[in-house]
Amino acid sequence: MPNDKPRLIANPWVQAGILALVCAAVYFPTLGSGGFIATEGHRAVPAWEMLRSGDWVVTRMFDQAYLRKPPGVAWGIAATSAVFGQTEFGARAAAALAASAMAFVAFAFSWRWFGRRWALAGGLAQALMPWMWTVGRHAEIEAVHQLGVQVGCLALIDALVVKPDRRGSRAAGAWMLVAGVGLAWMVLTKGPAGVPAVGGVLITSCLVRRSARPLASARAWVPIAIGVAASGWVFGLIARAVAHSGETPVTQGSGEFLFGDGWALKALAFVPGALIAMMPASLALLFPWGPDARAEAEDPDKRSMFTTSRALAFATLISLGIYLVVGVTNVRYAMPASVFVAPLVACVARGVLGGAFLPKRRAIGRLMMLGHPGVIVGVLMVGAWVWIGTVERAQRAKSGRDAGRAIAAMLADVPPGEVWADHVIEARPEVLEAARRGLGAGWPVRWVPGLRNAERVPPGVVLVLRADAGSDETGTLDGRDAQRRGAGEFGQYGYQVWVVPGGAEAVSGSGAGGL
Repeated sequence: MPNDKPRLIANPWVQAGILALVCAAVYFPTLGSGGFIATEGHRAVPAWEMLRSGDWVVTRMFDQAYLRKPPGVAWGIAATSAVFGQTEFGARAAAALAASAMAFVAFAFSWRWFGRRWALAGGLAQALMPWMWTVGRHAEIEAVHQLGVQVGCLALIDALVVKPDRRGSRAAGAWMLVAGVGLAWMVLTKGPAGVPAVGGVLITSCLVRRSARPLASARAWVPIAIGVAASGWVFGLIARAVAHSGETPVTQGSGEFLFGDGWALKALAFVPGALIAMMPASLALLFPWGPDARAEAEDPDKRSMFTTSRALAFATLISLGIYLVVGVTNVRYAMPASVFVAPLVACVARGVLGGAFLPKRRAIGRLMMLGHPGVIVGVLMVGAWVWIGTVERAQRAKSGRDAGRAIAAMLADVPPGEVWADHVIEARPEVLEAARRGLGAGWPVRWVPGLRNAERVPPGVVLVLRADAGSDETGTLDGRDAQRRGAGEFGQYGYQVWVVPGGAEAVSGSGAGGL
């Protein structure tokens, strides 16, 4: 006979404490070591400029309006940097806190749907998902965005599938507000990137309830209306501020991430690749299906468990299908679909450890846990620390921070003036941020898009130009009187530093096109 009361930690405060310790051990060690990599600088620099300028509406990078992403992640990084300082730790803390918060959201919904004994399994599954290591420890958008997707989508599932007949206007209104806030944050951090996950929830609610009634429910549309209204209001403020300033902001269309060369071939690997990226939590997707699952659902005490687990599985798969249909083939952009799998792990824990599954399914579940839940938790913890100490450490060694410090050293004997750059900022903004800090307040840095086509550069301006196979920016100086102060490399990029002498010098671009 299965043990229906296994020796598990049932005290919710002890469970929460364990979850907090795990999050602290995975997301915060060495968080501030190493300079920014990849696009971290594109997120941190605008956030720090918000703190310096006090303008929390228009996102800027080196005095240039920068609207490639909504302001949400800049707000998050600015908030944590205000507390922890304008450092790598302060910038990355926003993602680390968001990833930790996601673990507690998964914990809360797992408790609500599958019982308090199994809530810790859902929280740990979210905290220890390897996919989250790569975003929860970097000053990037994904973890901050994921938190909004998770809150909005799980609250919608609760309202439309798990508790569709809930009575009481206060409770229903509270859940609609929670879902609406989550959806608003989702849009304000990454625009429409999480919308397929919301679509997955709406379609799932109709499939599971075998009716189109959820689409006519206020519980579906009031949260969406809240999200659209709140984000639309913010976007309106940004548009008015930019229009008033007369600036031409740097923007980026979502179409750049859709379809593209080799779409058909990439599409074949998209869904399998996304499910592999969600491992090992995605193994829980195997359990809501089959005759044994349907047999278990005949027990009235397990019916809600079965319905909820199927909804979570459907939502995951349908969301991935929507991403594929709209032209997404980069697995990284499918991350919002992963928010459904962690609570599903809590369902599997109840089935395996609590005896809710039939014997064969319990055996399969124990095998996936490597015999005991503590074993799989230990393996994932060790895996996280190994990744931090090897892969992440090697990545951060390629930061452009040292190049920026070298630029500051090259200009130590030059009278203070403006620093202009374009392609170097496009590639790695942390280079110019480090240079600005090394030079001091008397050296403002400006991002000048199209610098190589500039007709005139004032005297005393320092030009930091990319000089590698991917940029012909140095061609702007052909035949011009400018003094070269030095050159160097950061990662696969090269750069040169030039000073325009005392007289105003014309600089005409000889190349065509941009990055």
